[in-house]
Formats: sequence, C-alpha cells, structure tokens
Amino acid sequence: MNWLLSAALIILLSALIACERSSERHTEPSGEPLYLDEPLFQRYWTQLLPSDTVGGDFEFDLSGVSGLDSANDLQLSYVTGSGCDEDVLIFNTVTTSWDQIGYAPLPYVACAAVFSNHSHSLAANGLKSADHIDGDKKVLVRGSVGDLRIYPCRVNPGFRVIPLSKLRATRFDGLACDDSSFWLSSSLADSVYHVSSSGELLEKYAAPSENPRGMTYDGEFLWLIGGSRIFRMTRNWSIECEFSAPSDYPHSVAWLDDQLWLSETSSSSVPKTFCIDPEVSCFTDSAKVKSSFTTPGGGVVGLTSNGSQLIVASDSIFQVSSKGTILVSQTLPDQYSNYITPDFLGAIAWNSGSLWILHYWPGWLDDPVITSLRPRP
Repeated sequence: MNWLLSAALIILLSALIACERSSERHTEPSGEPLYLDEPLFQRYWTQLLPSDTVGGDFEFDLSGVSGLDSANDLQLSYVTGSGCDEDVLIFNTVTTSWDQIGYAPLPYVACAAVFSNHSHSLAANGLKSADHIDGDKKVLVRGSVGDLRIYPCRVNPGFRVIPLSKLRATRFDGLACDDSSFWLSSSLADSVYHVSSSGELLEKYAAPSENPRGMTYDGEFLWLIGGSRIFRMTRNWSIECEFSAPSDYPHSVAWLDDQLWLSETSSSSVPKTFCIDPEVSCFTDSAKVKSSFTTPGGGVVGLTSNGSQLIVASDSIFQVSSKGTILVSQTLPDQYSNYITPDFLGAIAWNSGSLWILHYWPGWLDDPVITSLRPRP
C-alpha cells in the first residue's frame, strides 16, 4: 500500500508541476514598442544639372552649393529609353574607379518600350558621397540615360541600411536571417539569395518550387513557401521535408514556440494566421493545423517572431500573442506606411533585438534595401 501511495503522490506532483509550467508558457506576454531611427532624410539641397561633359561622361559642379559640407548623400535621377533601369556609374575619387549605382535588369526581365524615370541614393547602395566629390567639388557620372540630375542631401547618420541593388533582382518576397546574414526569396527569379550583413552575395540557390515567397529561420532549418507547398531546407540548401500549405493564399511564415506559423495574404476573404505542427506535417505531407486566428490589419505583408510573440506587418506593425491577442499596434512612419505593401516588398525578420524590413528606400527611389526598427529606451 505504501508504494502505491508513494506512486500516486509522485504522479500528482508531476501533474501539478506540468500544469504550472504549462500555465507559465501560456502567460500572455507584453509587447515593447518599436521605433524607427527617423527622420531618414533630414535636408535636401537644390537639384543640379550637368555643367559639362568630359569624354562622354556627365560632370556636375557642386561648388556653388551652400552648406555642402553637411550633406552626406547624393541622389541621382534620370530617364531611360525603356521601362527598365540602365547601368549607371559614378566616379570614386578615392579608389579612382567607377562605382555602380544603376543596374540594367537580368535577361529574364522583359522591359516595356516606354520611357521611365529612375532614382538612386549613394547611401542606399552602401556608398559615401564624400568619396565621389573631388577637390574642386566636381562629380562624374557615366551612363546612357537622359535628363540626369543630382540632389545633394543629408540622411540620418544613425540609420542602418543593407544595400541589395547589386543582386539585380527586381522583386524580393521573403526574408529570413541569423546573427550574421540574410536570406531573400524572389518569386520573379524563382531563386533564394543568401547575403552577408553588408549585402554581399554569399550564395544564390534555385528555389525548390516556382513562386517562392515567405521565409523564416528556426535556428537550424530554413522554412520557405513555394507555390502551395512549404519546404524545410538545410543551410546547404537540400530539402529536409515538405508538405502542402493549409491555405490557398499562403504568404509569410514565422517560428515561435517550436511551431511554424503561416499567414495568408489579403486575397483571402478573412485572412488567417495558422499554427502548424511541423513534425506531424512533415510526416503526413499535409499541414497539421493546431489553431488559427484572424490576422490583424486585413492581410499580412510580413510575419516574424521576436521569441515571445508574433510580429505582423500590414498597414501597421502589430505585436500579437500566440492566441491572436493584439499586444501593441503601431502606425508606421510616413516613409514606410505608403509602401509597406506586397507591391513594394515589406517582408520582415527579427534578430539581435531589431525588426528588419525588406523594402525600397524609401518608396520613390529604386534601391531595394533592408533597414530596421528597434526598441528605444
């Protein structure tokens, strides 16, 4: 009898401990607001037209610009003879070589037979304006373009940016990261790009399916939406498992509490976010949905996790519990809110205490970048 009583007490105690731990796990976390290091642009100077041509290159004279020493960026705008950009270069007076700022598209991109406007920022391409202005305050630009203009400006020196223009991908859809690098999917190129924290290409992979979109990293594997399938990929880019998505409109994925989370686009009449059991799904070849909730904001543009709650990017930034409770809702600053949409990127990822956002800088320019929001005391 004593041993039966002891066994019963052990079982009861174990159950109580498990219940307590379960209660701790499901405590609603509190959200911490995220902030942008704004404003991105602090001042613009007047636009300048070329003052001369030197050996076929455009020369700009900035000597008459008052307060030029406080400018830390140059923006270029021009017109091309098609719907696509062209290769445009700016002379680096330090290296005495040409740095590229405009990029003609890769062969798979069809260009419409219409004139088009393009704008670029040196800062958004990882370049310093001071390196491109010579001692006489002259700037040289090379390219087969028209109506070329330069705008000296000042950007927030604390603003973090990872340039992506040199990848020559005209569209990115998904974003994942670890402590030192990023992965980006492109539905147009049917590819995934692995880049360093400075934007240098480390590897380019063929997507396991057409139309790759949302991505996330769980600390060991990469997860990728491709068509109507979800793929678990090794870092060496082999398929570890795959299964069908629980929705006709899969868009973004995140990793939280050892579960995979998937959000639908606004194409769904009532966009949902699904909690998926990854191991059961891999075994059965079909997503095993454990729970779901209505996605705030009317359709996700980006989804990630900060380790304790989900973060949803749509018309605002929402921090959401695993039960779908909105913990924090924040309107995006103007420089984001007009173009955090599927047409202007908007994939997100969390790492090192920052929310990283994939987008164009800042909407009216042609430079795809990764920038970040982060908690501020």
